[in-house]
Amino acid sequence: MAVYSNAELRDTISVYFDWLEADKRGDKILKTAKYRQLIEKYNGVRSKGSYESKMQNISAVVVTLGLPHVKGLKPRGHGGATIRAMVTGMAKERGLI
Repeated sequence: MAVYSNAELRDTISVYFDWLEADKRGDKILKTAKYRQLIEKYNGVRSKGSYESKMQNISAVVVTLGLPHVKGLKPRGHGGATIRAMVTGMAKERGLI
């Protein structure tokens, strides 16, 4: 599978943080619809399962930052240096850490 571009990774992390905020408010999250939007935006390069797996990697990074993870996206894997840096930066931008 192709490596995520910075734009795709940023969009994916942004969706994750939107879901995290929705979780805090107690809002229902429609994950499948958002996965479809990402799939369409990036020309079907990845499957729903690929995005879900990446979201679980994001959960793993988020937990290391002392934040809760999105319900239903159990932390998995590690994410690597690029994802860790991007998640940390975006968490700071959003005032989460």
